[in-house]
Amino acid sequence: FRVDKNIPVDLKGRLFSNSHKAGFSYLDKLDPELQKDLLSQLISGSGYIVRYYKYGETLTRKGSLRGSKPRILKVLSRCKYEHFDSITEQLGLNYSEYSKEQEIAKVKAVETAEESSQLATAKAAADKARRKAAEARAKRNSQLQALQQEKVRYIGSIHQRVERKWIRPNNTDNVSCVVRARQIPGGEIIDVQVVSCSGGGAELERSVERAVLKSSPLPPVPDPRLFDRVLEFVFSPQ
Repeated sequence: FRVDKNIPVDLKGRLFSNSHKAGFSYLDKLDPELQKDLLSQLISGSGYIVRYYKYGETLTRKGSLRGSKPRILKVLSRCKYEHFDSITEQLGLNYSEYSKEQEIAKVKAVETAEESSQLATAKAAADKARRKAAEARAKRNSQLQALQQEKVRYIGSIHQRVERKWIRPNNTDNVSCVVRARQIPGGEIIDVQVVSCSGGGAELERSVERAVLKSSPLPPVPDPRLFDRVLEFVFSPQ
């Protein structure tokens, strides 16, 4: 076993997985100074090489020690390794301060996780609000579309009533008149004006006005929102 470019150390141990990448060895059989030296290398090193033997064949595995220092120090501290203080002193580590830094890092990690959770919650709430707003818009659009369809049917019923009351004058063809009628609640017509007319002359306009007045009261509105005191429609009899 060799850390970085240090002198290799012979260890006794065994593998316990078919991948040949996991196993253990005993450090307590080593000389205490060699133990301390090897552990110091592990704490401060950046990589290692292991050569082991299987069925007479020499195999090699390399690995990284980056990020291992906190775990090694934690294990040695919890196991109350007898040379722990000596190793940390040799490496110039103040483990009490190091532990505080680790605790601070943990607190920051927890705070970061909480902030991430809060952001995720806020994002989920914003997404939910956007979905609700989209659903509300879709519902309003659907209602407006349905109301528009009701209005088309309502104007169509007015047109039919006026057409039934209309008496076609002579010399008219392809009649199309824009009619503006003023009504009161209940559909009673109180004023009629033919804004424009094609397909005939003044007699045509007067016949349309008479037909609209005879149609009073107009058909009831299917929805109160459709009521308009000034009603304008195109009269185009078949």
